[in-house]
Amino acid sequence: MENILEIVNHWKKKILAKAFKYNNGFFEFPYQFTHPKLMVESVKALPFMHHYPNEQVLKSFYKQILLKVQY
Repeated sequence: MENILEIVNHWKKKILAKAFKYNNGFFEFPYQFTHPKLMVESVKALPFMHHYPNEQVLKSFYKQILLKVQY
């Protein structure tokens, strides 16, 4: 039986590979959003994102992903 940590790391790599794309020095979301509210709702559902509606900002404090998105 595989080690639990190996399984988690395997899926983490697969998820992060699809969640962000690196292009010209920036990480991009490979998604098309038809409405700003849809983007906010989708991104804030990610487990590493925190939504601050009063500041109109989405932030991540995850070790590998330091992110601040203002809308």
